[in-house]
Amino acid sequence: MILEHKKETNSPKTNKTNFTKEENNIQKQFLLRLRDFEGYPHDEYGDKAFFLFIESEYPGIDILSELDKKLAWWKKHPDELENGKFPRGQLCDWFEKEYEYQQRKKR
Repeated sequence: MILEHKKETNSPKTNKTNFTKEENNIQKQFLLRLRDFEGYPHDEYGDKAFFLFIESEYPGIDILSELDKKLAWWKKHPDELENGKFPRGQLCDWFEKEYEYQQRKKR
């Protein structure tokens, strides 16, 4: 049985009824880039949930572009991916700073 994902989400931040192909592709690319990045503690379910959080909390952010910038930064600072350094928290901070920067630019 194939289930259709056309139900509305329960998130108060979004009223979307389904992923568009573009959104689904962005999520896939996000997950692939994290999975393939050496040293990142990939967790498919955790990273999917994290993507949805980023997408809802920081609208208008070019998620893949910002992810690429953070991955490049981690390549230069691999010690920041060691145990106990909370890479998802670092990514969240990265997206939050970019979102705040974009909000200031709009003023």
